[in-house]
Amino acid sequence: AIGDAGEVRCAYQMGKGRPVTAKLAAYKTIFIAFIVTVLFSGIFLSLKDVLPPLLTTDPTIQGMLAELFPLIAVGNVAMNIGMVCWALVGAQNRYYLATSIAAVSSLLVTVPLGVMMSVWLRIDLQGLAFAVVTGDTLTATLLTVVLLMSDWEKLSTKIQAMVAAEAEEDSDDSSSSSSSSSSSSSSSSSSSSSRSFK
Repeated sequence: AIGDAGEVRCAYQMGKGRPVTAKLAAYKTIFIAFIVTVLFSGIFLSLKDVLPPLLTTDPTIQGMLAELFPLIAVGNVAMNIGMVCWALVGAQNRYYLATSIAAVSSLLVTVPLGVMMSVWLRIDLQGLAFAVVTGDTLTATLLTVVLLMSDWEKLSTKIQAMVAAEAEEDSDDSSSSSSSSSSSSSSSSSSSSSRSFK
């Protein structure tokens, strides 16, 4: 929800030609998302002795789940920051770039690490959790770098030009439809008058 709200706000400011405000909104969104995610991860960690017994009665599985809680907490922070940064890069009208970074990180980092941990090193759930956390952290890092290195003024100019072109196209479509409707109404009125004359 925080990422979606920041995406809408950032895209609105970019379309209005206010790149500085859009950049400030993006950075504030990342900061708020980080604070909220850290708080929820802390609450999650405090329940590591409470949740496993609710999920299973097997002591072995309970121990495995309790060992995973720190990795899951770190992964939660990385995953949420990555999702927020993905939305903010999308607000710059660069969804293709954001999706490509996420896909490459998953295919080239998460999947190979997961295979190596589980098949070659024969590590249990901690290996798979480590692979997922590493992939999410890499995605969040790359998307954050993209945001920090963005030319906000240039991107805002492109978005404004795109919005202006779409508005002009919509006005042309509406004018053509109104002219066609008026011509059809005039032709129908002329045909009715000719019938009445006959």
